[in-house]
Amino acid sequence: QGMWQTYDILGDKQDERFAGVELDTNGHPGEGEVLSLSNVIQVGSVRSDCPTCFDSEDFKRLPAASLPWPSIARHLVLGNG
Repeated sequence: QGMWQTYDILGDKQDERFAGVELDTNGHPGEGEVLSLSNVIQVGSVRSDCPTCFDSEDFKRLPAASLPWPSIARHLVLGNG
């Protein structure tokens, strides 16, 4: 996960978005089990300016891949969190 930053032709930052990857193991490894990989992108946020209010963030999940468990036998997936 990290920040996705967009710059214009002069090098000035135009936009900044949170982006991450989400893995769903869909249960325990076995026959017919699938590992789903999705990209998670922040599409909106509202920051509160009062002490009793709360911040809000909206995320969109974009499916990237679905892999059957036997096909990932020699792959390593690392992450913090």
